[in-house]
Amino acid sequence: MYQPFIPKIVGGTDRIDRLDPGPTRAAVQAEAQRRLTSAGYKAFRAREIATGRPVPAALRYLAMQIEFVADALSSRRRIPDDFDSDKYWPSHHRQSNETP
Repeated sequence: MYQPFIPKIVGGTDRIDRLDPGPTRAAVQAEAQRRLTSAGYKAFRAREIATGRPVPAALRYLAMQIEFVADALSSRRRIPDDFDSDKYWPSHHRQSNETP
């Protein structure tokens, strides 16, 4: 991702520093993976691979939403500093009958 060079005068000297580029695409992807794991998607996906029993539709839909948000945030010119806030991400409440 292109990060422009923006000079900044520091303390009245002639020293130039780069501004903080902010969060990275990798950090957003890591947050997406954390949320998928927390929702139990990875365990259900492993079960699907091992047994052929499909991931519940609600979890497949949640994974699709999380991947969409991760792609949308990552493609922004500047990723918001609070990218890991719940306001950007879909929520999922596990039901008691969902077990991998």
